[in-house]
Amino acid sequence: MQRTTISKLRPQLSQVITSLLPRNPAEKTEHPWTPNESGRPEVPAFTRRFRLEFSPRHFTPGGEWSSGTVDTAVELAVITDYRGSPELIEELAEDDWQDLRHALNAAKSPESGIIAVTYEGSPYVDPGEDGSLVQIAHTFELRYRARY
Repeated sequence: MQRTTISKLRPQLSQVITSLLPRNPAEKTEHPWTPNESGRPEVPAFTRRFRLEFSPRHFTPGGEWSSGTVDTAVELAVITDYRGSPELIEELAEDDWQDLRHALNAAKSPESGIIAVTYEGSPYVDPGEDGSLVQIAHTFELRYRARY
């Protein structure tokens, strides 16, 4: 199992998410996943602008230690900006957490250093002043092999 770092995982996971195709064929071009590194919740007519936030890392209790690597965990929040009616946002967010869970789990491999991805929830972050814009944090525990 390769060891990795958050700085290596960030672009890898961002690429996994931007290549994700929504299940509804009409949404594939209408609502693509787009990185939002600025963090500002300014969303044009499309939805699904996202950024990745990682909590401070910690060693996984009971995790493996070997050859200079340690089983490490972080909380990964895929903070997603959605624009649209409450019904549309609810539908997209419900589909998205499932799509994200499948895509992030598919990224597990000895080469990536990712050991496990566990879905933790999707609390609403900030509806802001604009009633058609909501930020939702799709939250996962991400376990990976890190150097100690």
